[in-house]
Amino acid sequence: MLYVFRALSMWRRWRNTVLDPFSRTPERRDELALIDLYEQYADHVVAELGDTNLDACVKLLELPDRIRGYGHVRQHSMQPAREEGARLVEAISHAGAAPATGRSDLSRSSV
Repeated sequence: MLYVFRALSMWRRWRNTVLDPFSRTPERRDELALIDLYEQYADHVVAELGDTNLDACVKLLELPDRIRGYGHVRQHSMQPAREEGARLVEAISHAGAAPATGRSDLSRSSV
């Protein structure tokens, strides 16, 4: 049995290449698309992170933890996670665009 695992480990370098027969399945394409989407979320969080949207940023970066299982179980949890991600990106963008109330009060005061 050990020989079989050694032979399989040699094929590891071919993952996600043209020679990988599993890279063309719809499930694997969806998984790779989710990785790209998560990287976009992380870039968005880095650009928009502030005191007013910290909770939404944390929730957005925790979304991949909700996607579990294999096959149809994973497919079933992907769509709600994508919808929640789009909602959180919108919330982060709107929270980052609004001025902080404490700062605007300080700028109006005369000292």
